[in-house]
Amino acid sequence: MKKPALPADQQKTPQVQDTPDQMALDVANELSFPASDPVSASNITRIEKAPETASAADDHQNAGAVKASETKARDNPKAKA
Repeated sequence: MKKPALPADQQKTPQVQDTPDQMALDVANELSFPASDPVSASNITRIEKAPETASAADDHQNAGAVKASETKARDNPKAKA
């Protein structure tokens, strides 16, 4: 015996997976909105060598305070922080 058909709003639809190219295009479109020109995701370039950046320890906003604390701790090892 056949099961009765479900109403249209309760029917299961097959899950369709986007390709990686389609997902990249979707993300690029979201990041560029609103824009007058459509984004092009076909010519992806790669960086041959990563650009030089500052060390996180030196670039941190409290780097001076951390260095002062380390120096103080090194000069007086028995002092509590």
